[in-house]
Amino acid sequence: MNTKKVGAVILFALHSVLFDTVADQTRQFEETLKETIRQDISFQTLGRLYARRSDAPNIEIQGHVVRACAAGLLYLGQSDTYKAKIRDNVPNVTEFENSLLEKCTSCGGEGKLRQRCDNCNGDGVCRHSGCQGGLVYFRGFDGRPERRRCLMCNGTSRCKYCDGVGQIEKTCSKCKGFGGVFMRSIALTQCKKEMESAVNALDELNKFESEKLAKQEYESKMQAVELAAKKEAIIAEAKAQGEEKARQAALAEREMAEIERQKEKERKYAEIDKEYIKSIIVIEGDRGKGTGFLCEFKGKKRLVSNAHVLCGNRSIRLRTLDNTDLAFNKIFVCRDRDIVLYEVEERKDLVFLTVFDNVANMNNQEEVVVFGNSSGGGVVTTLRGKMQGIGPDRIEVDATFVKGNSGSPIIAYPYNSVVGMATYLTKEPEVDWDAKSTRFADVRRYGVRIDNLDWSTFFELDRKEYSKALDIFDEIEKFTGNELQNLKRQGRSYYASAPVKIEATKHLEAYKKTPKWMRQYSDDALLAAYFCAYITK
Repeated sequence: MNTKKVGAVILFALHSVLFDTVADQTRQFEETLKETIRQDISFQTLGRLYARRSDAPNIEIQGHVVRACAAGLLYLGQSDTYKAKIRDNVPNVTEFENSLLEKCTSCGGEGKLRQRCDNCNGDGVCRHSGCQGGLVYFRGFDGRPERRRCLMCNGTSRCKYCDGVGQIEKTCSKCKGFGGVFMRSIALTQCKKEMESAVNALDELNKFESEKLAKQEYESKMQAVELAAKKEAIIAEAKAQGEEKARQAALAEREMAEIERQKEKERKYAEIDKEYIKSIIVIEGDRGKGTGFLCEFKGKKRLVSNAHVLCGNRSIRLRTLDNTDLAFNKIFVCRDRDIVLYEVEERKDLVFLTVFDNVANMNNQEEVVVFGNSSGGGVVTTLRGKMQGIGPDRIEVDATFVKGNSGSPIIAYPYNSVVGMATYLTKEPEVDWDAKSTRFADVRRYGVRIDNLDWSTFFELDRKEYSKALDIFDEIEKFTGNELQNLKRQGRSYYASAPVKIEATKHLEAYKKTPKWMRQYSDDALLAAYFCAYITK
């Protein structure tokens, strides 16, 4: 027998054995899952199910099994086993654990309580000795009455300890600041719910695979008939016009088929994009423009965008694509990533995207789409590409987004979910020899991840503090602009006078007291601060 044929037979046999092994493991997993549902929840049944989790056919079902076992262990009081064996494998563990909590009745789910300030007896007025309306009155050596600003309240007449509110926050002792109390009944319900979800997902997958197999068999038969017909046509043409012409015709046919496949793919994605684009919001500020998108983040519906799109603007306008303004209340800023969340009004016509559970589990080649207000043009563009890299706090894609697309969702078509947010791009001014002729010598585009964040990484924006910081930025930029004009006129003979140095020091100290996140995303103010630091040396 021919050696190549023998090798092909052996490979086919090995493939069949491997396929049968995987199928058997999947059947055993399904039997274990359904048997666990029929029995009472126990440590042994949960252990058997958890041991079989790796035989689940996909990540979604495996996630349901892990969460079911986790909830079951907590219901049985096995918190130590849960922490030691399962907790690190639970997707979105913080969200999962919060789902097992009942809203705290003491603090109403806020995690904090307010009590009267003892320093001002709850009226918010400064009680420092002699302070009246922010001023302290006394008599000088000549007996004449004088007044000075109170050092305790800095002349505001507000209580220093509660900032004039009259109340001080403290952590709720009942829920320890979590806003909820663990309930075994909720854990039991969650355990059963996750197992039922796993069964439903498994049934849907089996149905899909059956339909897919039947479709493949039908298409295979049709392709065989079509191939036979094409083969006969090619042979006839080769006999009539020669083999070269037949080869060219076959090549052209494959190219046309590829073009048709690409067109069909584009039509399919265009239909999907119609739903995604409903969640895109155009953001317009007095000093910058960008993009945002409506998304369900950790159980709450919010508008998501970049912090640098917000920073610097004294007013922000959010517009949907049907040209209606979207009102918002609070703004939450991420402590360590370029992300802000807007608490928007609730409307029935709004469409919210979902976030993929764990971007780290992606295969790094998924096809993605990026939308947004490209170059601030006021229109939403559609930019498709592929995943290029995954990191702990960011991803890289080759979708060619530009300025104005900042804040756009990066959506993975296979998962129908947001996997990141378009944020910035880089280009190396000097390319090393080993990077030439590679994609690393060109512009690289990055987006921040939001899937592995929770509410503890955000703080509410203090609008008064934000407005005050913008005033400080305007003042230091104005001062620097005037001095740069002097530098331009005087050239090398420029010398900063003592009053100029004093004023530069004053601006620099005020700048250093502004919020760190605002300094990070305000380039003009940062350059002005560098100049002030230079002339004060």
